[in-house]
Amino acid sequence: QLGKIDAFVQRRQDIVRRYNTAFKSSRVIQAPEVCSGSHSSAVSPAWHLYVVELDFDAIGLSRKAVMAQLLDRGIGTQVHYIPVHLQPYYKRAHGYSEGKCPMAESYYAKALSLPLFPAMTDEDVELVMQSVLEVVDPV
Repeated sequence: QLGKIDAFVQRRQDIVRRYNTAFKSSRVIQAPEVCSGSHSSAVSPAWHLYVVELDFDAIGLSRKAVMAQLLDRGIGTQVHYIPVHLQPYYKRAHGYSEGKCPMAESYYAKALSLPLFPAMTDEDVELVMQSVLEVVDPV
């Protein structure tokens, strides 16, 4: 696999560029950004995940409903990650509850991970982009 790493990273970067282009004018989708100065100009992120932030209130659907509609179209999505302080162990062991980390909770409430893997075909990527836009930001 190490011999393929450069091609894998390049493919992920290509998919991210396509996603970012497709979602940039959406009123309800915030695509992930790379902060300037966060990496060397010679090194780009490898993009393990592609997590968008969605304005579920503006969409008028819950995250669960959006995930179900995308799954009906063949698009598997996930949620990465539940804030640590809301994990059952930490709630039980330390008495943590909602409100302890409002920024993490706000991000989590909007986060949805879209498919991103090197074996995606251009058709797969197009299906994801089209399906996401149709479900969450119909024109």
